[in-house]
Amino acid sequence: MISVARLAVLVGIAGLIPFILGTAGLFLMPAN
Repeated sequence: MISVARLAVLVGIAGLIPFILGTAGLFLMPAN
């Protein structure tokens, strides 16, 4: 169960990284 929980956390982080980068890109480059 612990390994499954760790895998779920890793998948969640991997899914949030592109969203965070996209949001940061919109704030850093508002001249789109």
